[in-house]
Amino acid sequence: MSNQALIEVPDDGDRTLAEFYDRASAELHDLHFEILTWLSRAVTDRGWLESVERVTERLADSGLGTAAEVGAAIAELQHRRLLSIDQSGAKFTGLLGAISLAPTKHRAHLDNGIDIHTFGGMDLLTLHAMLHKPLDLHTVCPVSGRAVTMRVADSRVVTASPAGVAGFWSFWDGSRPLAEVAAHSPLFADDEALAAWEKAHPSLKGLALPADLLLWVGLEAAAELGALRFKLIGYSG
Repeated sequence: MSNQALIEVPDDGDRTLAEFYDRASAELHDLHFEILTWLSRAVTDRGWLESVERVTERLADSGLGTAAEVGAAIAELQHRRLLSIDQSGAKFTGLLGAISLAPTKHRAHLDNGIDIHTFGGMDLLTLHAMLHKPLDLHTVCPVSGRAVTMRVADSRVVTASPAGVAGFWSFWDGSRPLAEVAAHSPLFADDEALAAWEKAHPSLKGLALPADLLLWVGLEAAAELGALRFKLIGYSG
């Protein structure tokens, strides 16, 4: 779709990603918000998106702007890393650097029966604040291969299996692909798996979240990030 380079932002450690979304919400225009809102609703209503061309036509037909204006706005959102589009320019592949339009090992099941996939395990925890919906979360521990499941509702984890779920939040340097950062931010079946994964990835900068911190520090950080993303898709005009 767009050949322009992706936006880069200053590296501010653990705050880089949050500040990126906060800045985006201050700089985007109404048409950008309308597009992100429309796309997010389509994903939560049916779990997939039509082609870039068809979505552009639908949005133009709805009166948001001309096809050229909608296309330019989509290209700008791609430049800002808020939309991912394949190299052919035909298919959406990601939304807000968090939601994958292709199946992954990280799945959130909505009460309406729709499954939403994320690029990484920790991003599953952001979805409740991002979508304002109760969710059943499913992922796989990258060390042990054990299934990790959670039920999140009313801003808290209702159930978790295994009981000692841990996590790792990889810091963004302001330039790497967001999907890559998310892929290095998994959930683990236990603290032992987290420790083994950290040992195998010594160069990764991030925040280790053993079980006693995940449901406190981890959820708090996830809620903040989800709320910042909600500001981009909860647009009401």
